[in-house]
Amino acid sequence: MALAQVARTRPTAEVTSCDVVLLNPGFRGAQPAEHLGLAYLAAGLRQAGVGTQIIDMHLLGASVRQVVESVQQASPIVVGITGTERQGRALVAIAQYVRARLPRAHIAAGGHFATFCHDRLVRDVPALDSVVRGEGDLVFVELVKRVLAAEDWRGLPGVSFHQDGTVVSNPPSALIANLDNLPFPARDTARAAMARNGLLGVTSSRGCYGQCTFCSIRAFYSLQVGPAWRARSPENVVEEMALLARDYGCHRFWLVDDSFIGPGPRGRERAHAFADEVLSRGLKLEFAIFSRANDVGRDLFLHLRHAGLRLVEIGVESGNQSQLDRFRKGTTVEDGRRAMRTLRDLGVDVSVALVMFDPESTLGEGLDTLRFVAGEGVLGNASGFDNAANPHRGTELFERLRREGRLRGSYLKGYSYSFRDPIVGACARVARPLGRLLAAVPNPFAPRRHKRAVR
Repeated sequence: MALAQVARTRPTAEVTSCDVVLLNPGFRGAQPAEHLGLAYLAAGLRQAGVGTQIIDMHLLGASVRQVVESVQQASPIVVGITGTERQGRALVAIAQYVRARLPRAHIAAGGHFATFCHDRLVRDVPALDSVVRGEGDLVFVELVKRVLAAEDWRGLPGVSFHQDGTVVSNPPSALIANLDNLPFPARDTARAAMARNGLLGVTSSRGCYGQCTFCSIRAFYSLQVGPAWRARSPENVVEEMALLARDYGCHRFWLVDDSFIGPGPRGRERAHAFADEVLSRGLKLEFAIFSRANDVGRDLFLHLRHAGLRLVEIGVESGNQSQLDRFRKGTTVEDGRRAMRTLRDLGVDVSVALVMFDPESTLGEGLDTLRFVAGEGVLGNASGFDNAANPHRGTELFERLRREGRLRGSYLKGYSYSFRDPIVGACARVARPLGRLLAAVPNPFAPRRHKRAVR
């Protein structure tokens, strides 16, 4: 199954007057898809009776100038801008341009980058009125309602702002306990996403129970009170997928959860119940998931295969146990090998995510990883040969490098670090073209299509 067939169309945004515009800056190198975070915000705002429009630069392929002109035409009262670390400079530039065009608008930033850099953004970017930290579904809707009613919003939890020459950061808000209470995300950009990718994304859970030193997911949700991993009920998730199949004719989905299976018996039971729900409703769906290697088990994934599972991306990260232990991955090399072989036996396609380099990497560790993926026949299905562990703000890796004085760069331009072994550092610098080359090499062992009967 080709889960990532990209059409060559370039949709355009239809501009209408509204109270709120939500913006997603674009950046090169990532496959365009719906921004489900903004889609959830739009749904919550509309449920509250607030006219809202999403402008997704990444999906539309629009320039900053085009987006700012579209915002000006919409003439909103509130502009919300999200962004990752790679989108930081675009986020700031858009805020400044929008401020020049709409001096009376309330401009708010949110998402991972704004959350971890809220103090710097509030201090350095006068164009921003506020930053909503962490999970913003409820807080941002309340902020908008108060701005529209000309009421004071500065006491809201999870909000940072500039006041009397100082940065004020209110105490964090609580994580949403029951995700089923959220409205289904607004699908304004669904048809554009399907034209580009042939599929739609669905969020069935939030967070991750892992403790990887380089990952900002757990760090992001740990800033608020609540469990590290929360899931929607299987019935709620499958109902959304059924509606998308009915309304958009979409039968292929990415379940974009950071950890679809979830922790322990509870996570496995929920995944099994999800498959039960798909099968009991007679839905003919195909879907892909992300999974940790240690969560792959034959019985559960056979049941998911029967329900439509076609692709699993596994965060194997490394073929060297010392490196996995340094990452605090909580898995073994054998876990990765077993997971890939189990999925192959079940006729499920496998994609392997790697973190090839980290500050303490050795050449031997890198060779172990290459031998590992080649030996398992997934060389052409692996991504990350050119990937060095990114020092995301809020992670254990970032804090350690900062203490050791090895960080370089800035919060807007991005961070890098010095490698313990300068030869490894040189390899990391030249690895990107190698990664592209390896990705293009046909792999006769790649489990693309399976003729083996699965029982």
